[in-house]
Amino acid sequence: MVLAASSTHRFWRAALVAALIPSWFQSGTAEPVTTPPSFPDDNYAPLTTSRPEAPLKADVHVCSGFDEQWDVCPGLPTCFPCSPVDCTFANWGEWFSAGGCTGIRFRQRGVKVSNSECGRPCDGPKIESERHILARCMNSEHDCSFSIRNPHAQTSSESSGLVSYTSFREAWSAWTKCASTLDQSTRSRSIAQLNSPDGQSCMGSTKMTRACGRGPQPIACSFSAWHAWSECSATCGEGRRTRSRRIDVEAKSGGEPCLGATTATETCTLLPCKATGCQVSAWTDWGGCQ
Repeated sequence: MVLAASSTHRFWRAALVAALIPSWFQSGTAEPVTTPPSFPDDNYAPLTTSRPEAPLKADVHVCSGFDEQWDVCPGLPTCFPCSPVDCTFANWGEWFSAGGCTGIRFRQRGVKVSNSECGRPCDGPKIESERHILARCMNSEHDCSFSIRNPHAQTSSESSGLVSYTSFREAWSAWTKCASTLDQSTRSRSIAQLNSPDGQSCMGSTKMTRACGRGPQPIACSFSAWHAWSECSATCGEGRRTRSRRIDVEAKSGGEPCLGATTATETCTLLPCKATGCQVSAWTDWGGCQ
């Protein structure tokens, strides 16, 4: 609630004003007497010579005035309803290259309108990426792969601490903690292996953003590990072999879908096939003369 200086009210209970009718009055012994006003009205009659029998109650308190009053309390703030204003993103900026033969480029956007206290925060990425091939980078063939830093890996020429994954789900870092329900949480991943023009590019963003404390958490799709390669289709020479994988977890609540195929095929080359000459079977017996 937004507070603004104004005034509001309070009330208190006022003191009661009592009028006593003394106990020594007796009926039929006095001249006309008027009773003081009462609140609320009681059925009391004044003493007169024509009504000497009118009874009186001794020691009765009769109140006049109000039992509640209202007044203004100055200087107190007044609460006004919060006006909901939702967060709005600005337009996407121009694409820019990551530099080198990365095979990927990026664009960014900012927040145009920030949300109010009762409005919805911006939910979505502030940076996007897509495949972008430079002509000068066309050389060998390899696929792009995402990675996370492996703190247990030994640093050497064979292991630089980067572990590659074919499953994008495993490559994401953990979500950052939310400071409040109006905050945003982010996670990121890096590129371990850059693709060549003929290789498969890394599809998807390297950073994700989500609102805190609003609805179910997004679950990204994830693949299983690749199965073993099948046997080569040829016993010698050049053939083909395949392998497959399945989707272990389907994307839910706006999570990132699985990007990539569930089957893969490659060429397999075995030992050269040996050349064999034509072989003729033995002669059959001679037939009878005609």
